[in-house]
Amino acid sequence: MFQAYINVEYCNSVKSIKYICKYINKSSDMAVVEINNATTGVNDEIARYQMGRYINSNKVVWRILLFPIHDRYPAVIHLSVRRENGQRFYFTSDDTQERAAQPTHTTLTAYFKLGREDVCKNIILRRDNKTFHLE
Repeated sequence: MFQAYINVEYCNSVKSIKYICKYINKSSDMAVVEINNATTGVNDEIARYQMGRYINSNKVVWRILLFPIHDRYPAVIHLSVRRENGQRFYFTSDDTQERAAQPTHTTLTAYFKLGREDVCKNIILRRDNKTFHLE
C-alpha cells in the first residue's frame, strides 16, 4: 500500500508521551555575563528588553513553520443552552412568520446538527469540531 518501511510503536502510559513532548520542546540554557564599571541607579531598558527577548533555535523553527504559539487547555468551549426553539431572534413586522419558523442556531444546536449530518464525524476528532464547524 505505502511501499515504504513504517515504524509504529505503542505508548501505553501518559508519562512516556510527557517525556517525548518535554524532550522535543526543551530549550537550551542561556547565560549572559557582562563586566563593566559599577553604576548604581542606572536603568538600562534596552539591555533588559534584549534579555527578555532571548529566542533559541527551537523557538525560531517553531515560528518559521507557523506552528501555534499558545493553546487553550483544556480545549473546551461553552455551548449556550436554551429551551428547544427558545433561542433569541429579532424580527420586523414584515418577516414575523418566516423568522419564527426558522430560529437562529446556537453553538449547542450546531453541535447536535454536526453530530447528525457530518459525514466525516468518525475521522475528525472531537476537539477539532469547534475549529471546523462551530466558529
